[in-house]
Amino acid sequence: MNKVLKSVLTATMVLGLAACSSGTSGSTATTSSGNDGVFRVAMEGESNYPDPAIASDSITGSVTQLTASTLYRLTSSGEMEPAAATGYDVSDDGLTYTFHLRDGMKWSDGSDLTAKDFEYGVKRSLGMSVADAGFNIYISGYLKNGTKYNEKNSVADMTDLGVKATDDTTLVFTLEQPCDYFPCLTSLGVFSPAKEGVYTEHEYTWADDVDAPVSGPYKLKSIDRSTEVVLEKNDYWYDADNVTTQEIDYKVITDTSAQLMAYQNGEVDFAKSLDTSVIKQYEGQDDLVMPGGVINYYVELNTDDGTTNKALQDKDIRKALSEGVNRKELCAALDAGDLYVPLYGFVPKGLPGSTEGSDFREEGGDLITEDVDDAKKIMESKGYTDDNPLELEYYYNDTTVHSTVAQVLQQQLAKIHVKVTLKTGEIRTFFDDRTAGNFQAARNAYSADYMDVSNYMNLWLYDKQSTKVAGDTHYDELVEQAEASTDHDERYKLLHEAEEYFIKDMNYNIPLFQYGSFYLLKKGITGIEFTPQGSADLTYVKLS
Repeated sequence: MNKVLKSVLTATMVLGLAACSSGTSGSTATTSSGNDGVFRVAMEGESNYPDPAIASDSITGSVTQLTASTLYRLTSSGEMEPAAATGYDVSDDGLTYTFHLRDGMKWSDGSDLTAKDFEYGVKRSLGMSVADAGFNIYISGYLKNGTKYNEKNSVADMTDLGVKATDDTTLVFTLEQPCDYFPCLTSLGVFSPAKEGVYTEHEYTWADDVDAPVSGPYKLKSIDRSTEVVLEKNDYWYDADNVTTQEIDYKVITDTSAQLMAYQNGEVDFAKSLDTSVIKQYEGQDDLVMPGGVINYYVELNTDDGTTNKALQDKDIRKALSEGVNRKELCAALDAGDLYVPLYGFVPKGLPGSTEGSDFREEGGDLITEDVDDAKKIMESKGYTDDNPLELEYYYNDTTVHSTVAQVLQQQLAKIHVKVTLKTGEIRTFFDDRTAGNFQAARNAYSADYMDVSNYMNLWLYDKQSTKVAGDTHYDELVEQAEASTDHDERYKLLHEAEEYFIKDMNYNIPLFQYGSFYLLKKGITGIEFTPQGSADLTYVKLS
């Protein structure tokens, strides 16, 4: 049975595209300083090694998105379209997906790129340590026998894993259970090809080698991950004729003010990490780009048995913490117009619901109640007072937005007998600590890896967390039943039930608000695809 992959984003995005033309005082509209074939991008922090198997953060992912090809790709409209694949067939029982690849694909060194490279790439990704390759859960959790090999297993041992190249242009996946959105997963880097003998197993330092062949539209020209990553066009890429920019230079500029200055001085053409004051400063100018997004911002609570703050294991205290937050006040403090919108569930608006054109968040309604008086009563019933407050450490990387959120939370929670100590870390250190579970409460934000609500719900399955920070067998059962269901309506009913249990009944984390992205982009530059995930695909960027 042949299927054409339909749009998986049918609901209207909560934030629309904004593009204006009139100027305002306090900012200077800038233009590209001439087309020298180089697109200069401000990178907000140091990337990890640009190995697609381990690129689970947005910084590293922005590089590997250009150096690695995937079977399908997400477009700005929220639809999935063929990339290295030309299409796929799915069996009547929904367990077997057969992808048909483009003929004549090449690696950047001119050697043949075949379905066998995709098979090796998937197996290699799965065999990486979960701590290094968090996204390999999208292999282990879906492919037949995937759970057997998700921790430092060798490719040679994966003889019964559900992926096989049957010829140079045919790749067959066998799933543990039916999954309608499986093709969406193949847009992730862990499903990209790997060149055996170069992309070594259980190791990723090879990725800093500029001579290592890659499969994407760009290849490494030079790399110093702490300061600058330079990519140049890969003339062997399957759609190279439509790539017009010869070079993309990522310049590491961690400070938001420094990014703005670099943009205004013409040192970069594209600034991606900026203070929200830029929105008002550039309001009405062509430079300001504000695509919508499905990003949720929340407080992640470490409730595992090993947590250093045992109070977080009490669901009543977690409820009080959530009730004690005023989300509208928090968004107002961020002072960025409609960019930030209060969120009263974990899944943001913009994800498809149970019927065509419906929205999952609107179907589920608000799951969070804000009630400072009730929160105080709960805390006092647990023995906490102004003289004996609950001490809670809140961890974040220091940007204006994150600092503002932290300070507002500190002030709000003080009203319910919680003394919040603020802890900051450099972005890479913070990411590493959060991944390792070295926190009590920490800021987090999540945008869909694929446009299905399960993407958000699966985050909290106990066996899919690289570091265990939350665990509940009832929640796991609800989500797993939803994933196994072949009844569309029943699936969504269970997903709504799971979200309500996780957020309303158990308060395992504290959703705060939803937001999209905003950027400064030099006038005249076109071709960037801003996806609902909040990423910017630079493959087809065109300079003026």
